[in-house]
Amino acid sequence: MITVGTKVSITDITDFFLYEGVVRKINDDKAIIIFPGKPGEYTYALDDLEEVIERVPHKIKKKKN
Repeated sequence: MITVGTKVSITDITDFFLYEGVVRKINDDKAIIIFPGKPGEYTYALDDLEEVIERVPHKIKKKKN
């Protein structure tokens, strides 16, 4: 579920260069997104956004002999 503060990526092929941003505000079915390193705010439909899930890397455990 996309809410304010969620890290998202754009699924619209025309804006693939923006990569990942953070939702700043949601109005109706539109989200206002800010992208690190890019000036200004961008507005996208919620259908064109996908939540970015941070994955924690698994540590490899060594077997003790």
